[in-house]
Order: sequence, then C-alpha cells, then structure tokens
Amino acid sequence: MGLRRRQARRFAAATGRVAKTDRIDAEMLARMGSALQLQPTETQSEAFGDLRELLVFRRGLIKDRTAAKTRLKTARYAMLRRLLTQRLGQIERQLARVDAAMKVIVASDPKPAHRLEILISIPGIARRHA
Repeated sequence: MGLRRRQARRFAAATGRVAKTDRIDAEMLARMGSALQLQPTETQSEAFGDLRELLVFRRGLIKDRTAAKTRLKTARYAMLRRLLTQRLGQIERQLARVDAAMKVIVASDPKPAHRLEILISIPGIARRHA
C-alpha cells in the first residue's frame, strides 16, 4: 500500500470518518491535503505503466525458463526432452520480443530513457542491459 493511501486512511480514522463513499473520500482527501499542506505529486507516464507490465511478464518468463531448464536436466523421456527444448526456445523468443518492446518504450519517452542512463552507469549493469 502506498504512503499516501496509508496517510489518507490514518487521517480519516483520526477524524472519525471512515465510511467508504466517493463523496466522503473526496472530502476527506481535500481536507487532508489542506491540513497537511500536501503538494501534488506528478503522475507516472503511460510509458512507466507499460514498462511495469512488461517487466512483470518478463519476470514470469525468467521463472518459466529456470523451471524448464531444471526439468530438462532430469527428464529422461525423449518426447518430454524435445517439448522442454521447444519450450525453452519459445521462452527465449518471447524474452527477445519483450526486451525489444521495452527498448522501444524507453527510446520514445525521455523520462525512462533518463532513468535507464542512470541505471546503466552502475558498474556491472551497463553492458548486460544496454
């Protein structure tokens, strides 16, 4: 749960208004913003949302690849070995497509591009993900 959401819940509880309706929530958030003199935060671009979704999918592919490699090491039945080998190839192709999509998004939006520049300036990360 995000920091602002926790703050909003605590503020509502402290004022004794914990009913959950849009009108009450809007009132409570306005009062909280005024009372705490909160500054508006910038929303993340659509690019960050897309990157997050691709990253979650990519992590799943990495887990699938690890599991398939482990199964391949112990599989004795020839058909299963062929299917696992094919599955590993499919995973690698999907990883390449996801990586390419992520690169397109980063290249098209200056904010993630700037963050990537910072990230790849860290020794050990630069060449692997550039």
